[in-house]
Amino acid sequence: FFLLDFCDGLVLIRLLEHLTGQSIGRYSRRPTLEIQKVENVNIAIAFMEANFKIKVVGCSPKDIVLGNEKQV
Repeated sequence: FFLLDFCDGLVLIRLLEHLTGQSIGRYSRRPTLEIQKVENVNIAIAFMEANFKIKVVGCSPKDIVLGNEKQV
């Protein structure tokens, strides 16, 4: 399922780095704990908000990590 591809934030971070040609910076490259995954998604969302002026509303990083389809 497509949504689960983003659950640890790594695919999203790599996609953003590829699209912008910029490095996002420090993030957990092998997240195993939920908090590491949430932090990765949070870093990706902050990067999108800063660089693309995209505002994520009604969906938290934890919703993405947990694969909450209704919120995402």
